[in-house]
Amino acid sequence: MNVIARTLPGMRVLRQDPEECLFSFICSSNNNIKRIGGMLQSIRQQYGTKIPLATLGAEAASEQAAATELSAPVGHGGAADFYTFPSAAAMAAASEEELRKLGLGYRAPYLRQTAQRLTREGASWLKSLRMERDPNVVRATLTELPGVGPKVADCVALFSLDQHSCVPVDVHVWEIACREFDPTLAQEKSLTPKVYARVGEQFRRAYGSHAGWAHSYLFAAELPTFRDQLPEAMRQKMALFAEHEREKKAVARAEKKARAEAKAEIKDEDENKTLPPDDAPATAPLPASTATKPPRKRSSLAAAAAAASAALREASSPAGTTMAGRKRPVAEAVD
Repeated sequence: MNVIARTLPGMRVLRQDPEECLFSFICSSNNNIKRIGGMLQSIRQQYGTKIPLATLGAEAASEQAAATELSAPVGHGGAADFYTFPSAAAMAAASEEELRKLGLGYRAPYLRQTAQRLTREGASWLKSLRMERDPNVVRATLTELPGVGPKVADCVALFSLDQHSCVPVDVHVWEIACREFDPTLAQEKSLTPKVYARVGEQFRRAYGSHAGWAHSYLFAAELPTFRDQLPEAMRQKMALFAEHEREKKAVARAEKKARAEAKAEIKDEDENKTLPPDDAPATAPLPASTATKPPRKRSSLAAAAAAASAALREASSPAGTTMAGRKRPVAEAVD
């Protein structure tokens, strides 16, 4: 951590406006930085207020213009157009269809419903969570909002609500924890709620009440933009771990594929056992009457005829003897 802090001296954890931070991280779900920037720029242009360039300093205007040019989608305003982020009330008044047209997709109803909740609670409700000293209470309150899961809640708590011990965990942060704190975390197959909590606790055990700040440094150091500034030994350590993770994932994929193929092969064998061989003659199904009706009992007339025939054969034999010359009751001849 000391090496990274010295290497990246300009790293800062911003204290953002809570509403803008909340809406921004709802947009970040299953998304990439470029698309997130485009979504937020579209929201500002559609529902925010345009800021005259005269109110911006020359340096700020230049930086904002560069950022806007990178994030603004084609056809959504020029690179030098600046807008405030809209209020929750303005977002609440938007229709879901309008938000979807801005590229928000399935996130549109979440933003609208969350904006409506914030409007009902009042302008100061979200910001008042800065006074809460228990991060678990802040996290639980945020996850009640539509579209807010554990990671988004931790991001909002850390970057806008003064909850410096909150650690947003994604796959990359999980891998950092595996490499730096607890190798046994690598045995877990997915980022379950239990694993999420374990990763956060590892950071808090190492960095205490400012674990979230430490998380931001370690996360930034993983980005290609900053990685080249790190010492060679640290870059090699990161590269070796990343290669090991890739190999492990490749083995897991191969094993999964082999299990699927074996399962399919067993299924094919079971199906082949129930089918007749290719050279077996085709047989017509039995008539329904034959297949469904039980065999009828022998009629009494047939039984009497059989008994009479047996008696006749018995009478023609000498004195009711068997072929071996031994006597037997006539009744035995009638089965």
